[in-house]
Amino acid sequence: PVPRPTACAFGGPDLTDLYITTAATGLTAPPPLSGSLLVIPGAGKGVEQPAFGG
Repeated sequence: PVPRPTACAFGGPDLTDLYITTAATGLTAPPPLSGSLLVIPGAGKGVEQPAFGG
């Protein structure tokens, strides 16, 4: 429901929740959820990644 999604990643205890960041900058009349962090529970299954070392 937003015009500018910026990134997404799986998270949560089982990596099944999809987190989506959104932007509101540059919009003259941003919709209510612009600039929010959205979550879709149970959207799929992510793959665990190693921690960044540096």
